[in-house]
Amino acid sequence: MPLSWNEIKSRALAFSRHWADAGNEDAEAKPFLIDFFEIFGITNKRLASFEHAVKKYGGGAGYVDLFWPGILLVEMKSRGKNLDRAYTQAMDYFPGIAERDLPRFVLVCDFARFRLFDLNNITVEDLMTPRGSIEILDIDCPWEEVLTQLGTSHHSRAPVCRGSLDHLLGVLQARRLIGPLSDEDFDEEGLISHLQPPYYIPAGTPVFSQLTFFQENRQRIGFVVGDFTTSLPGLGNSLTWDEDGSAIVEGARMLRDINRMLNLDFPLDGPKTLNGLILEIFQDIPESGVSVKLTGIPVEIVHTQDRSVVTARIFRP
Repeated sequence: MPLSWNEIKSRALAFSRHWADAGNEDAEAKPFLIDFFEIFGITNKRLASFEHAVKKYGGGAGYVDLFWPGILLVEMKSRGKNLDRAYTQAMDYFPGIAERDLPRFVLVCDFARFRLFDLNNITVEDLMTPRGSIEILDIDCPWEEVLTQLGTSHHSRAPVCRGSLDHLLGVLQARRLIGPLSDEDFDEEGLISHLQPPYYIPAGTPVFSQLTFFQENRQRIGFVVGDFTTSLPGLGNSLTWDEDGSAIVEGARMLRDINRMLNLDFPLDGPKTLNGLILEIFQDIPESGVSVKLTGIPVEIVHTQDRSVVTARIFRP
């Protein structure tokens, strides 16, 4: 039986009094959270796991203080600690969480303050690193400076540019250069050959949708652009059937949008994008020209790049 509002208020008051002096993350986080959820009649057995192990962004191991699959991720900090950093730490856990379990809400708390984030209402601009704070590798600098930066950078990935981010060439994975850096003949041409194409994200994209897309496409870094239609041509346009009964569709398209625009019935209870659905079926990136039926709908792979389907042709069933 649901609790009355008066009962919830009574429990909340008792909770606040009992935990008024709490503040130690290591010793008190778990019992604090158990008591907090009991305010609403949610018992420990109905909650998910504490200290849930995940692989963090960058490859390190991490432990989520409380993880409720599909619903909530909680990151606790000792009293007075920086909750902005707690939120950043919480978001670093997302690459290690299966898509079906991605939580909609993130709660950060230091025993005295609670901050609840609904990821459906947060866009990529709210989380992005400001342009001036991004560490770039400028290959227009003297080559010795470029090599020094490569050898001292603590980042696993770096944007490579000529002069500034206005002339972005691609993204470099540092591990790819472990061997080449020891080669005396390693030069600019060799560095450029190791770049991955930059992945652009339209401004206004909901964080939850973007995290899902990152997972489906195994992406870890993207660049937010302000003008969706000019910077990413085609992605913002509506879809229609061609005269031959087919439609060219970007792999990044959300399945719900494809269903709505083309009157189709792709499943919406799994992957969110066409690329994700294809990955789920093949368990790998198929070659261009391969055709498959996805839930009875004929689809031909047109173009793939960097372990993702860039475009596909859907045929009217």
